[in-house]
Amino acid sequence: MMSWMESEERAYLRKIAETEMLHTEIYRALADSERDRGMKDLLAKFSAMEHEHSNLWAKAHGAPIERRRYLSPFMGSAVIAFRKVFGVALTAKFIEYNEAQLHAKLEALIKRLGPRDKDAALVHRLMAYETSKEAPLERRIIGYSPILNNIRDVIFGMNDGLVEVLAATVGFAAAVQSASIVLLAGFIVAISGTLSMSGGAYLSTEYEASLAGSEKETARAKRSAYYVGLLYLVGAFFPLLPFIFGYTGAVGIVLSIISTSIVLAVASSLISIISGTSIKTRVVKSLLISLGAAAVTILLGYFARTTLHISI
Repeated sequence: MMSWMESEERAYLRKIAETEMLHTEIYRALADSERDRGMKDLLAKFSAMEHEHSNLWAKAHGAPIERRRYLSPFMGSAVIAFRKVFGVALTAKFIEYNEAQLHAKLEALIKRLGPRDKDAALVHRLMAYETSKEAPLERRIIGYSPILNNIRDVIFGMNDGLVEVLAATVGFAAAVQSASIVLLAGFIVAISGTLSMSGGAYLSTEYEASLAGSEKETARAKRSAYYVGLLYLVGAFFPLLPFIFGYTGAVGIVLSIISTSIVLAVASSLISIISGTSIKTRVVKSLLISLGAAAVTILLGYFARTTLHISI
């Protein structure tokens, strides 16, 4: 049994071991439901690897871990449904997210204990071993998802579409009272932003490709433009949604902010899962930036209406 452990530290190790057992069952369920033979074998390997890691963490914990069924029928159905909607790569990222957070807490613990503690060093070696084993399989799974391979473009496109079009739309709505004019103006901003973002993404990536002198990199420039433009346009739809249904004025502004905030929170959460960062921190930052930009344009629109006496 490890000398430094108290109840909190032991709880972390037990939780990680139990999480690994849960992941063993989840990957097995995904493998059983998978039709693609290559992915089926890959998920089965991931399941076996998670079982091995569970045994390692249980040994580090110093006491037997309860061997029971961790995956409930409801959770199993939910994971398979998530996989059908978002794809296997994002599902794998989602599965590993909670474990990554537990690892981060153990990392903080190790820093408190100091590098000379042999037991803390053992835990650190376990985490490094696990990462080295999982990384190759995870890269192969991500290879099945072109979206995750272009995650930077997805982030830029979706976030910019949500934030920029929201700021423009609520600014117009504060200045004019006609829903159709607000919608038209917002639509123009969305289209111009899509073209601008796509073109900028293509040119910047093509420049990188010209430096590398690779046809593969040139193809990446086209994919970059595609994902940036597509996700920008998707993001732009939500701030415009209330005005499509004819809402205007304060009601339209509030509904536009609400719809955008919901989608931005979901998108930020997915991005956090993919990148392994804090969901709370990313969501809060994204909302503050979006709402801050909206507040500025609302004030500008209101100033324009009251000062310039716009009555449209």
